[in-house]
This record gives sequence, C-alpha cells and structure tokens, in this order.
Amino acid sequence: MMIHDTRRRVVTVLACAGVAVVVACGGAARYPESTPPALATTEATGRRAILVSFDSFSEQRVLRSLPAHSVPAIRALFGKGACAAYAQPAFPSLTAPGHASLWTGAYGDVSGISGNDQPRLPLDEHTLLESISGFSFEALRAEPLWLTAGRAGVPVVGHHVTQAPGPPGYPSVYGAPDDSLLALREVAARDIRLLDIALLNGYNRRLAGDTILTEWTAPPRLASGWRNLDALASGVPPLEIAWLIGADSLFAVLHGKSIYDRVSVARLRDAERSVTAPAAGPDTAALTGRSLARFYSAPIELRADDGVAHLVVRLFSLSADGSRFELFMPEVNVVQANRPDVA
Repeated sequence: MMIHDTRRRVVTVLACAGVAVVVACGGAARYPESTPPALATTEATGRRAILVSFDSFSEQRVLRSLPAHSVPAIRALFGKGACAAYAQPAFPSLTAPGHASLWTGAYGDVSGISGNDQPRLPLDEHTLLESISGFSFEALRAEPLWLTAGRAGVPVVGHHVTQAPGPPGYPSVYGAPDDSLLALREVAARDIRLLDIALLNGYNRRLAGDTILTEWTAPPRLASGWRNLDALASGVPPLEIAWLIGADSLFAVLHGKSIYDRVSVARLRDAERSVTAPAAGPDTAALTGRSLARFYSAPIELRADDGVAHLVVRLFSLSADGSRFELFMPEVNVVQANRPDVA
C-alpha cells in the first residue's frame, strides 16, 4: 500500500486483486440536481490522495528476483518512497477481509467480512453449508471510505475495489434486520447513487473463465448461414467454429487469402460485425518500445443485466488447411458500476 499526496486537487485510488483503484478528488464537489443541498456543504481541501493496493505484492520478490530494467517504475516507488519494516495485516490475512479493513478501518467482526467466502447471514436462517462471497457488497456491515468521503463533499472514484460497487448490505447476524440496519441500508443506497462517487468492479461476476479452444473442442465445419462472408475476402472456404459463453453462443470463421491464417469472431453469424485476430505464436519480442497484447482481436461488447463485458480472442496457431488450431479467450467478466453512466 502506498499513500501519495500532491499539492493539486485530491484523488484517492484503491487497488485490489490484480490492481483495483479508488480515487477521491478534492475541489468543488459536483452533485446531480436531485441531490439534497445538505449533502454538499463541505469545502474541498485542495489536495489529492491516492491509495493503491497490490494484492499479494512482494517487495523482496520484485527487488531481489527481477532484473533491474524490468520494473523501473516499481523500483522508483521503493527508491523514492517510505517503507515500513513490517506490516500487521487484519486477521485472517486474505484478500476480501484485508481490503475490507482498509476501506472501513475495522476488523471482520465489525466490517462483516471475515473471509473470501463466509457463512450467509442471518445465521439462524441459513446452514453452515450456505455461503456468500466476502468480496460482495451485500455482506459489508460497515461504511467504506468512498461513502465517508462522498458524504464529506469529496468526489471519489473506485476502480475494481472489493465490496463494491453497490451499497453495504448491513445484514443482521441473527433474525430480521432492525430499524437501524434498514435505515443504514436506505441511506447508503441513496448516497451511493446520488453523491459524486464513481465505483467500478469487474470481479464480481464472470461470464466465462480462461478458455482454450482447439479442433477437439470446437470442430471446424463449412460455414453456413452467415451474412456478408464476402466481406472477409477469403480465398479459402470459410470454416465455422462455435462455443458457449454463459447461456449464449459465439460464432467464428477460420479464413485467409490463400491459406487459413486468421479467425473472425462474432455474436451472430454476420461477418461485418465480427472482430479478427491473426494466427501468431507466443510473442517473445522484448517489451521495450512495443505495444502489449499485439495479436489480440478488438473487443466484442456483451451486454448483461447488471453491466457490460468485453470479449477478446488470440489465435496462437492455425494449420494452413484449417484443420488444427489453438484459440485463446481470456476470462470474460461483467464490469459493474454504481450508476449506468459510470459503467
């Protein structure tokens, strides 16, 4: 964890699992016209605070195991910043409760987050076999800092933070929630919708995990029923493959000028609405001075009830006759937000 202040406007960033970020900005607070005026009373401090959390980050591994030229920015942070000799994490030392402690300043008995998976509340209405994700905002029983900052008139952005993007659920431990918990839920739901808070989380719901497709899992066959196949200008007969993502099908055609050397993927059998990736083996070129992920397709947008997801593919190999291939699809997650405009 690193906290960095500048003398300009304030932004707070919180990062989790991979990297997740919350940004709280000072300056004149901006509220929708429907926001009660009483919520917009606090003046900004005129400074910016950024909090970034790298899950499972190891200083020793970075500084002693990796070549000096490989992570210059990370090394600069350690070289110019201040480091604690050690840190005492919240118990248990897991991603969900650890980040909940950062956001709320409380241990799991107060925050409600005591594990990455934990018993579902109320305890007297569920068995020990019923669980809820500790990353879920419904399980949170304490106020996270983005709500605290937002209520103080400070604009906040949270990028892939745990226990977001919805309001805390404030579940009762036993029995039905009392009036105080119901009031906390109602106010939190209102504030997270109306205050100058923007929260994104792409870890809550996964449509598909990392997927490798080959001729064994998706046998190629002559493409039929496609529209606008001529847009591909293929000199070989297009071959179709198909697979499931969630409850929906994805369609692709293998094609090329004189041999099979690329794939085009679409939600529907329409070549004009497809994205294309060339066949390319593992990229072993030096990272310096070149773009990353060079051989992936453009994204296909997938709309879900609770957000939007983006799908890309990479074709690692394709035989000249189209009979053998290795197609990789990274995991596809729904990006959820506290408001549609944020998503």
